[in-house]
Amino acid sequence: MPSYRNITLVNPVTSAGELTASDIPGWACAGFGLQFTMYSIVTPAMFQRILEVSPVAHIDNVRVPVLLMEDGVRVVLAQGLRFYYALKDRERRMEMLWARCICLDGIAARVSWEGSV
Repeated sequence: MPSYRNITLVNPVTSAGELTASDIPGWACAGFGLQFTMYSIVTPAMFQRILEVSPVAHIDNVRVPVLLMEDGVRVVLAQGLRFYYALKDRERRMEMLWARCICLDGIAARVSWEGSV
């Protein structure tokens, strides 16, 4: 099992099963190897499979500091917020940065995160 010192998540999909109720249900299914057409209906078994492999299902295994960077554009902001609060509730070291547009090499993000780890 790999060992990590910290994790940085940028606009993460933390509960992919929720995307099956969005305008792109095929993406959530295809991303996890499930067959889906525009005529398909997401079954409880499909939803369960997607949820089981989503990060939120493994949140109790997170033991290292997490930096979450969100802009609320690419992924529904509620996904990141729920993940953030779930980690905080478990008393994990967690920081969340908000921006209009996230630059992966942003100075503010690096200074803030590198200074705290």
